[in-house]
Amino acid sequence: MLNRRTLLARSLAYYWPSHIALALGLLVGTAVIAGALIVGDSVRASLNRLTLLRLGKVDHLLTGPRFFREELAADLQQQLATKKSPLTVAPALIFSAGLQRTDDKNDQTTRANRVNFYGIDSRLWDFLDHHDLSPPVDQEIYLNRRTAAQLNAKPGDEIVVSVALPSAVPRDSLLGKKDSTTTQIPFTVKQILPDDWGASRFGIRADQQTPLLAFVPLLTLQTSLDLEQERPSRENPQGSY
Repeated sequence: MLNRRTLLARSLAYYWPSHIALALGLLVGTAVIAGALIVGDSVRASLNRLTLLRLGKVDHLLTGPRFFREELAADLQQQLATKKSPLTVAPALIFSAGLQRTDDKNDQTTRANRVNFYGIDSRLWDFLDHHDLSPPVDQEIYLNRRTAAQLNAKPGDEIVVSVALPSAVPRDSLLGKKDSTTTQIPFTVKQILPDDWGASRFGIRADQQTPLLAFVPLLTLQTSLDLEQERPSRENPQGSY
C-alpha cells in the first residue's frame, strides 16, 4: 500500500524533467517580474529627481500672453504674508529667443533657436540650485552647457539675443501688424552652467531633456525692451509696464 511519502518520491523520480522545467519557469518569471518592479521604481525615482531639480523651489507659476506689472509680485507677496504663508513671489520675463555668436577670426556665425530665455533677479535666482553663484548683472548672460555647445561659446564671447515682443493682435491675423517687433540685444557670456546644477535644467515645461537655456538680468532686459513703468494717464488710468 502506497502512502503519501512513497507516492511523492515515485512522482519526483518519474516526472523529474517536468518538475525541473516548471521550477526553472517559475524562477525566470519571478526574476522578470522582480526586475520590472525594480526598474520601474528606479525610473520613477529618476524622473521625480529630475523634475524637482528642474523646478527648484518653484511651486506655482503665473504667466500670460502679455506683460503685467512687476509690482504684482510685491502685491502677491504682501497678501501671502497676511495669510502667514512661507511662499516667496519672484518676477521674471520669459521668452523663446534666438541666440547667435559671430567668430571674428573666420567671420562664421553660429545660432541657437527656441532658447528658453529668462530675465531674472536675485529673487528667482535663489529658487534654483546655483551653487552660491551670484545672478547675472549688467550685460552678462549665463548659458547652460547645451546652449554653449550649440553656439560654440565660452566665457567672454559676445552673444546677440533676438527677442520677439508679444502683440495685442496676432501678426498672422487680418488686423495684426505685419512689421517686425524683434529686438536684438548684445550680451557677454559670463558663466556656463554645468549639467548637474539645477539652474541649468530650469524650465516651466515638462521635458526630460536638458533645454536650451539662458539667463540675463531682469533690469537690463526691461530697459532694452523699453518695458519701463508708464505713469497713470487719461488713456491708461492704471499705468503699466
